[in-house]
Amino acid sequence: MNNTPCVAKYEDDDYQCTCAPGYHGKHCEIDIGVQNNCRDTKKRGLSQGDGMYWLDPDGGNHSNAFLAYCDMTSYNGGWTMCYTTDEYVKPKTEVAFNAQFPYGSDGYRTNCNIIPFTEIIFVDHQTGNKAYFKRQTNQSITAAENYGNRAGTYGLWDGLEPQTPLTPTS
Repeated sequence: MNNTPCVAKYEDDDYQCTCAPGYHGKHCEIDIGVQNNCRDTKKRGLSQGDGMYWLDPDGGNHSNAFLAYCDMTSYNGGWTMCYTTDEYVKPKTEVAFNAQFPYGSDGYRTNCNIIPFTEIIFVDHQTGNKAYFKRQTNQSITAAENYGNRAGTYGLWDGLEPQTPLTPTS
């Protein structure tokens, strides 16, 4: 739909489509517009669940909009997921989404450099465990403004209760 390119995910017997800015859904059939970040999408009631969304942090004409995976369920949702890696990542320069590396696979990347944040979440994809941290000052920072700074520059962060996958009880 909407002249959308799709890539086969043979290991899952599935496929993933790369929707045009403002469209969402398995076949890019849902027009939700382009939001500044995942949290805005969630707050405005435009969430279609966990998945890929078009984001435009500066809210301009969408010429610099990019795809990012939004976790709409963990810790009340609205998380822009920046990268997935088994080893080393360069979040300053590795910013292009590639449909061959969907979220959760080693190599998923997107551009989180200019999205203001006061909270951060880490996900262990092997165990499903999640850790959530909130900045004590509640003053937003961006990654782009802080590369190369000493750790003390960022202020103090509070670690909040870890979230583990639910396991059925007998």
